[in-house]
Amino acid sequence: MGTIGEVKPTNEDSKLNCEELRLSTCEINKAGIGGPLIDLSGRFVGMNFYDGRRVTPFLPKSKIVEVLNAVPEPHGAYWPRHIVPHDDGWPTKKNRWSVPPSILVPW
Repeated sequence: MGTIGEVKPTNEDSKLNCEELRLSTCEINKAGIGGPLIDLSGRFVGMNFYDGRRVTPFLPKSKIVEVLNAVPEPHGAYWPRHIVPHDDGWPTKKNRWSVPPSILVPW
């Protein structure tokens, strides 16, 4: 499900007790908890939360990156040393898989 909204300048209206959360005017339901907040250019903005109102609290990407960088490296496993947020859009190319031609179905 996708909705359109704007990021609010403050989080004063949030019912959740976390100073790091910001608010978006996108309205989601409980199924959107933990899902991505994406801007119109397809860039990741943050992770959605839910507080039952017509605004959506979200944790900004910068805070998520900060927390992930603080996670200790598991012994013997590959783990990226530094996670750097990319603000230049998606690193992958546009869709390149084949799409079947349209099929006209007579009514």
